[in-house]
Amino acid sequence: MYFDYEPNILYYPERTYEDWLEMDSSQYLFHWRQETSEICSKASPFSYTQTWYCHCAGKPEIKKKAEDKKRRQVFKSSKHMGCLARVYIHKFKDGHPLASGYPPSNASKRVRLTYYGRHTGHVLGELEGFQHLRISQPVREAILSYIKLGLGKRAIKDKLTLHSDALHSRLTKFGYGLSSPWQLDKLRASGGAVGLDSTHDTCKGNAELYTVIVQDPQTLRGIPVAFLLTEDKTAEPLQAWLIALEAHAGICFRYITTDDSKVEYKAIKHGLGDHVRIHLCLWHVARAWRMQIKKLVTDDNPHQQHRLQYEAHEFLHKIMYERDMKTANELIVAF
Repeated sequence: MYFDYEPNILYYPERTYEDWLEMDSSQYLFHWRQETSEICSKASPFSYTQTWYCHCAGKPEIKKKAEDKKRRQVFKSSKHMGCLARVYIHKFKDGHPLASGYPPSNASKRVRLTYYGRHTGHVLGELEGFQHLRISQPVREAILSYIKLGLGKRAIKDKLTLHSDALHSRLTKFGYGLSSPWQLDKLRASGGAVGLDSTHDTCKGNAELYTVIVQDPQTLRGIPVAFLLTEDKTAEPLQAWLIALEAHAGICFRYITTDDSKVEYKAIKHGLGDHVRIHLCLWHVARAWRMQIKKLVTDDNPHQQHRLQYEAHEFLHKIMYERDMKTANELIVAF
């Protein structure tokens, strides 16, 4: 395909480029449609490519004369208007100089977007394209009223997808994250090693309070540097907040010490990537050890069993608080 203008070249994290496509079309009555997806050859610097077309791409189907006689007359025109706007997505292979985002991060695997954004054959945002939407007349009238108010596609969609079973959730759940400039500076100086603490039932609404903590290099004490308050107990708001916090602070999380929580584990792994190592706090490690000792260290004599379990606790306690790596490894082998 030949274009008489230069495209825009954009780079986005692999996990967010579809959000960009949605955002690009959110203000107009059109959407991007994925047409092809191909795996590249070994010699290519890319692992796969995708092609996205405007939904008005293609030419209208021309019926033969024998098919012209129909029982029902069609009054609306075809949505295929020959639009040439398209986006080419190229995913870099691991190890490519442009595969990592800025700042360098294994979690920020990038794709290159080659964006040909001139739409042809139709005018973006015009109501003519409205006739191709398969909706009822009341919904059509509601959308028209929202358009006259200046609402974009995404805002209109949110207003129309409020189902009765999700009404309470949409009206009551929220998420609010905050961090001051000096706290962000502390976060940047942490080297990506942080703690994530969660406090349950912080108010009458049973809200969750998540706190990111870093160690102060002078006092060696923990300092809270970011907060998230939400009533949603799923991993979704925490995942979105961690991604936004990483991007806003310009850092890459490397180590996160957290509670033994499935929600936090899912948010970290799905949001930040597998390269982030999750460490459990000492209390949760000790609890896991206690459970295993009770299950594995047994004896027919109750007094003997109690003594063996006590000795195992004491030995593991030494390993937990040993600061010298060599000595700690020797204790582990001896155990």
